[in-house]
Amino acid sequence: MRKVRAGNCIESKESEIRLVVHRATGKQRLAKIFKKKELSPEWIQTIGEELKLLIALDHPYVQKTIEIFEDDHRLYIVQEMPEGGLLFDKLAEDAHFSEFKAVKILAQLLQALRFSHQKKIVHRDINPTSIWFDDFDN
Repeated sequence: MRKVRAGNCIESKESEIRLVVHRATGKQRLAKIFKKKELSPEWIQTIGEELKLLIALDHPYVQKTIEIFEDDHRLYIVQEMPEGGLLFDKLAEDAHFSEFKAVKILAQLLQALRFSHQKKIVHRDINPTSIWFDDFDN
């Protein structure tokens, strides 16, 4: 595993994000790794219920959660690795999006939010460092 940059944060007191490779398929994935000793038992129980919901989500504009597992010290959430990068990086590269591109991004974001809200799931941290693109700029 190697660390990847997710916005300006690659790790915090509670967690880190790493790029991992599925041995059987060779596909790259993101692993969000939470240190259990930094988490409250209530948080672990609550997040467990939320993660079950995430695995069931299937929408073209929602990052797919592939697998969740744990050991004695860590909780691992494995998600698909979007190949197109972060909105944050795209804004840094090209500070002037065309109106068409901005509308496309916003429409896809709103579709993903509507889908999630219909499933009673709320994203608590929407910002340019949490919006990923696939390799088709979706």
